[in-house]
Amino acid sequence: MFHLWFYNLGAHKHRIAWLKDMPSLYLKCKTCGVNFESGIVVEKKGLESIKFEDNQHTCPKGHIHTYNKKDYFF
Repeated sequence: MFHLWFYNLGAHKHRIAWLKDMPSLYLKCKTCGVNFESGIVVEKKGLESIKFEDNQHTCPKGHIHTYNKKDYFF
């Protein structure tokens, strides 16, 4: 069994301390190349069984792209 959490730092602040102990998934912007947190935390052992397809994320510089499972890293 694995846990996948999507989080918003402004919401549910009481859960943030617990989530900080779990690894965050990162992405690399396809435009500017900056690495940034995706907002998804997942146990490493659960990543293999998760299906990520056509998820949109915005990098800190404002570039919006679609990402798939192969794009996420720890």
